[in-house]
Amino acid sequence: MKLKTEVVVIGAGPGGYVAAIRLGQLGKQVILVEKDGLEGLGGICMNHGCIPSKALIRASKFFHNIKSAGAMGINVSSVSLDASKLQDWKNGILKKLRSGIDFLCKKNNVKWIKGEAYFESSNTVKIRGNEEIDSIEFDYAIIATGAMPNSLPGIEFDGKNIISYNEILDSREIPKDLLVVGGGYIAVEMATCYAKLGSKVKLVHRRDQIFRGYDKDVVSVVQKQMQKDGVELILNSTISKIDKSSSRLKVSINSQEKGEFAVEVDKILVAVGVKPNSANLGLENTKVKVNEDDFIVVDKSMRSNNSKIFAIGDVATQPLLAHKATREGKIAAEVIVGHNKQFTNTCIPAVIFSDPEIAIAGLTENQAREKGYSINVGKFPFSALGRAYIENETEGFVKIIENQKDGKLIGVTIVGPEASNLISEAALAVEKSLTTEDLINTIHPHPTLGESLMEAAEAVKKTAIHIVNLKL
Repeated sequence: MKLKTEVVVIGAGPGGYVAAIRLGQLGKQVILVEKDGLEGLGGICMNHGCIPSKALIRASKFFHNIKSAGAMGINVSSVSLDASKLQDWKNGILKKLRSGIDFLCKKNNVKWIKGEAYFESSNTVKIRGNEEIDSIEFDYAIIATGAMPNSLPGIEFDGKNIISYNEILDSREIPKDLLVVGGGYIAVEMATCYAKLGSKVKLVHRRDQIFRGYDKDVVSVVQKQMQKDGVELILNSTISKIDKSSSRLKVSINSQEKGEFAVEVDKILVAVGVKPNSANLGLENTKVKVNEDDFIVVDKSMRSNNSKIFAIGDVATQPLLAHKATREGKIAAEVIVGHNKQFTNTCIPAVIFSDPEIAIAGLTENQAREKGYSINVGKFPFSALGRAYIENETEGFVKIIENQKDGKLIGVTIVGPEASNLISEAALAVEKSLTTEDLINTIHPHPTLGESLMEAAEAVKKTAIHIVNLKL
């Protein structure tokens, strides 16, 4: 069977399904193609990334906190973890959220089908893996196929002992000894999570710090906490050999500090970034261009060099963030119906769910200095905040970067409790070019973690109340 539609959207992740629903709201006939069918609604973010990882992180933190609740007078004689039930709980969340997307698609007249789309031309995709539908003819297409895990030469995935985030997030066993390779957000989040769940975790990274390019004072807070939580950080190091001859993996590590040494582990999690899913789409039949890193080249309207084909999310542009993909999906949808829309956001907040969390809106201190800004910096520690003590999370700080020229906020970095929730206020301030004084003059409720933003803004002006300010 051959279908015809106004718009075909390929990929049902946070960019694709949002674009499809927005097009439905705008009255367009839409078919959403997802290779994994109902189980794939929501994409990598929903099923193998953002949601399941944060569910496990939440559970690991809760488990860890229960064991240390004695200071509050909460006496727990015995606490244990059932990894299988943990997966059932996590999968229940995913099922509910996927059902929600399915419901919203139906209510907005979006037809979704299972299959893999392959461009036969600039107006037709062949559908593989669907017994009923052979092809779809379209007026416009949106490519939202996301990204896939990178592997390393000599440490290729086998799906059993050398694994990616796909496998570890679905594991019904907590490995006794886990080696994590990488220093980005996935590596750090999973290392911390599984250390709290009971694994002995080692993290190997080839650089001298995790989170390349981040301010050292921010990274230092997280690295110290990781070590407190039992994660052994092996920095400035690479893996030279893996011996798979026995039931456990013998891993040879080449370290700048220790030289060559070996460790034995049950699992190796390789988390060294992702690459765009732009191959095997038949793009050569459409003349759509990809760059040297295999990202589809698009303009600010998310349109490729083929005027009928758009691309959004991880397959098209960096940074690779779900919320950016969502914004791009809405823009592409509105451009298709004739609205004059472009991606003009100057602030794309980023969050790392480490312990403590890191969240950034705008420029970091390093970036601001590298770009040549003359800046004022204000820092306010959570150890000076009453609510942080109540939450028993006093590590970290809020750092505000002000442009000396006009007093505008150009960057906010938070490392500390609930940074992921606090950063939205900062993102609004940076996006709308508010000044430090605007933040100072906004009354923040007490006692809350949000007061830290106001106090950090006051610290820029050396007027913060709850810390000792340096002389003006």
